[in-house]
Amino acid sequence: MNLLDVHPALLISSALILTLSILCSRIKLIKSSSNTNTPPGPRGLPIVGYLPFLRRDLHHQLTELSHQYGPIFKLRLGNKLFDIQGVVKEVTTLVQRADEIIEDTIQEWMKNPHDKPLTKDGRTDFMQILVDLIREEDNKASLGKIQLKALILDSTVLVNIWPVQRGPLVWDNPSEFRPERFLGNNRKWDFSGNDFNYIPFGSGRRACAGILVAETMVKYVLASFLHSFEWRLADKEKVDMSDKLLTALRKCIPLSVVPAPRLSRSDLYE
Repeated sequence: MNLLDVHPALLISSALILTLSILCSRIKLIKSSSNTNTPPGPRGLPIVGYLPFLRRDLHHQLTELSHQYGPIFKLRLGNKLFDIQGVVKEVTTLVQRADEIIEDTIQEWMKNPHDKPLTKDGRTDFMQILVDLIREEDNKASLGKIQLKALILDSTVLVNIWPVQRGPLVWDNPSEFRPERFLGNNRKWDFSGNDFNYIPFGSGRRACAGILVAETMVKYVLASFLHSFEWRLADKEKVDMSDKLLTALRKCIPLSVVPAPRLSRSDLYE
């Protein structure tokens, strides 16, 4: 369809809507940028935000941005605002401080629930309704302080795990392939999600559900391979630790190894 065939009023209306959308997005962006309560971050485009500038190696890009804007920075993707915690110390401190403030607020409401003007139904506001629900016996299992804190919070927070688990202050030469670093002190390499320096299976409610199965199976399979075969790199093969981000983090160049039987009896391989 030729644009000349379109009714002029429709073209004017479409142009007006597009212009207003751009202006509204621009005003929102300016207001959010001028808000001193939000962390710094890169500026994006109207409507789409920083989406057009995202690269395939997103984990590397977010790490570069954290070096430029600090360990905690904001990133607008479309109309959504995200906060991104490249350093564990700052993330832990921020979470603890936010938890203390919210905890104090909840305690104050529970001690003095009606010290503000009441609404028609006898309650003050949304916060009072939530506090009343917590007090009810039937709702304690479904709505507690943890759920209330989640409802109150500043924002969607994304944690870039890639630089966190490669911190040079925690890991000695983190980019080197040194599996022997995990031998010895088992407490130091606790991967249950309590130590944010080392969370290969995630943490909290989003942690991997199969962590116990993976722990058992990986040890068993790896021990079986090492016991049954001698492993060598293929001719002229070198271990390349560069990675790429797809649905999960993968090696750019797959590792090619050649197994050779090491057991004396061939029937043991049947």
